[in-house]
Amino acid sequence: GPSGQAEIDTWKGISASELYDAYGKPAKSVDQPDGNTMVEFQHSDIDSSTPYYCTVQYVIDSAGIVVSGGYEGNIGGCNRLIQTYQRAP
Repeated sequence: GPSGQAEIDTWKGISASELYDAYGKPAKSVDQPDGNTMVEFQHSDIDSSTPYYCTVQYVIDSAGIVVSGGYEGNIGGCNRLIQTYQRAP
C-alpha cells in the first residue's frame, strides 16, 4: 500500500493554518468532546472506469496544532491525495 502514514505524520506539530494552506478547506470538520477538532479531506476520481478514492483525517488540538492523522481509501486515490500535499522534509 502507500507509505501514506509516514507522509501524514509529517504534519504532526504543524499549525492548522499551514495544513489548510496546503489542503484547502476541509470537506468536514467535527468538534470533539475533548476540545480537539477532527478535519477531513477527500479525493475521488474515476480514471478508465477505475474509481480512486481517499479520505484523510487530521486531529487538531485546541491550540490549533495537528496532533495526529490517518487515512483510508485505495492506493490510487490515497497516493494522489497524500503525496500531493505532503510536507517537504
